[in-house]
Amino acid sequence: MSATKVNTYAGAFGCPRKFFNQYIAKLKQKPSIYFPIGNIPHKTLEYCFKLKLHNKFEDYSDFRKSLLNLHDKYWKQYVFEIERFNPTPDQLTDMYKESKEMIINWLHTYLREEQYDLIPWIEQTVWARKLKLMCRIDHAGKSEIPSVFHIKDYKSGRSNKMYPDTKLQLIINWICYREETGSTIHKVGAHYLRYPESPKFWTPTKDEIDWAISQVEFVRKNTRSTDINDYPCTCGGKCQDDFIINKNDGCTTTP
Repeated sequence: MSATKVNTYAGAFGCPRKFFNQYIAKLKQKPSIYFPIGNIPHKTLEYCFKLKLHNKFEDYSDFRKSLLNLHDKYWKQYVFEIERFNPTPDQLTDMYKESKEMIINWLHTYLREEQYDLIPWIEQTVWARKLKLMCRIDHAGKSEIPSVFHIKDYKSGRSNKMYPDTKLQLIINWICYREETGSTIHKVGAHYLRYPESPKFWTPTKDEIDWAISQVEFVRKNTRSTDINDYPCTCGGKCQDDFIINKNDGCTTTP
């Protein structure tokens, strides 16, 4: 079980029928412009560390230039997917500028925070096997206190609010990291790349951890069935718009 699955079923924008379509019926999802737009900064920052750009440059301008060149590489790789949604030339230009700005925001935060870990965890899948939970960690590195790791989840959306779905995801990241490493003093935070502010890290309280686990167990209990009738639509039918549904799929039951 993952935070994505929990939020798909019971999150603020979740729906049991959407969970069924995605994870039980395994319907093909319709293309979304947000997939390539989100992938570009994620890939850029992933390979910034894998290529060790963060260790190669002492001069700000050299680091910035190299990082933006890496961004442009992934922009060129994904721009064809973006163009399938027929943006106007002005819209495409704005998307490129916004994507580039996310990387610059990240760079300024990175330099401001004074990173203390030259070999951080990057894009790691981490398991809490006792709870049968898994997560994908974007970045985990030492803080100014060597024994305290800061775990970041990059967010490329337009909002910088800490929604319950985001909080649940971060707490599950914390739980998985605890079981993987044995640490109980690490902290988690969302890094909203469209904003210049640094992430706000915190250690989840016992009540927050219990809440997250209860959400996981609630979804696990209610998703054992493979019968579509056990997955009512609670979103007014919007979930159907996310999938390519054929008449023979048996997933076109009215909400």
